[in-house]
Amino acid sequence: MDNQKTVESIVQPTDHNGDLYNRFDEVGFVIAFENGELTPEEAIAGFQRLIDSGIVWHLQGSYGRTATQLIREGLCQAATTK
Repeated sequence: MDNQKTVESIVQPTDHNGDLYNRFDEVGFVIAFENGELTPEEAIAGFQRLIDSGIVWHLQGSYGRTATQLIREGLCQAATTK
């Protein structure tokens, strides 16, 4: 069995039983994004997760600029403060 992660497992991770859980693989997402392996929908979903966690603002500047543009275009929502 191939241990390589699928794009789906990055955006909607599963545990070893195949059940969804609430953890997001930021590094896997960034690698897949940089390699052009994501559909537009997967990229948007991944950026929303990065925005929600706040980590997008600590990554390389292009990620913050992309997140800002996606928010301006209405494709992502700004994270709400708790």
